[in-house]
Amino acid sequence: MHPAGIARLRRSRGLDLNVATPWSASSLTRRLVAVRRSGVFGGLRAITVIQNKPRFTRSLESTSHPTAFDVEVPHALAAAVSLAGDADVVSADLSDMTVEGLRMPGLGGARMELAHRSGTLTRIESDLTCPARERRIVLEFDTAVLTGHYPCSEADHTAQLSVTVAGREPARSVFPDDALTALLRSCYGRYSRPWGGGGDLPAQIEAVRLLAEAKRLCAPTTVEREVDSAVGA
Repeated sequence: MHPAGIARLRRSRGLDLNVATPWSASSLTRRLVAVRRSGVFGGLRAITVIQNKPRFTRSLESTSHPTAFDVEVPHALAAAVSLAGDADVVSADLSDMTVEGLRMPGLGGARMELAHRSGTLTRIESDLTCPARERRIVLEFDTAVLTGHYPCSEADHTAQLSVTVAGREPARSVFPDDALTALLRSCYGRYSRPWGGGGDLPAQIEAVRLLAEAKRLCAPTTVEREVDSAVGA
């Protein structure tokens, strides 16, 4: 169903929906949003999100994620919208995954650029062929640069955040960030009380709209790659 259709269904039936996006409940995301809202470092100029992890085996064994846009990018989009508001897709691109002579169109990596109505520019890059894991977000403010690292696996629920201001020594903090557990607790807490509105659903709907637009922009290229792959098989 189209995101707008979901929004209409929620309003018409009085539904209280919650989207399973752990980054929205992440301690790191909450800290970044708090800094942006405080205005302590001025305006937010740019957001960069880098998401790298090898995903060869799961891509070979499952068709649940048709493109690289469906794997890590939705988390980054939700965070970007929470930080900078609604946006338009400026550019989008997909790359293929190749393993042992087999090429999987659109599953190697995804890149997209957004122009937020607030004036912030966002760049998101996801590489599913990278040998090392990394989930990094960089916020460039007028007077500071914040670099955050989300946990990369269940092995360590710890995030890191560094703040760099001109003329000062960088400040670094390390803190617990079990985002999935926090999300579940938030959901149970929310549903234990009378409904108080749509929560962060509007931001999640905007993220899905942007994801759909990025995939639409890449559709002709994806089709061409699928044809090329079939011919070369």
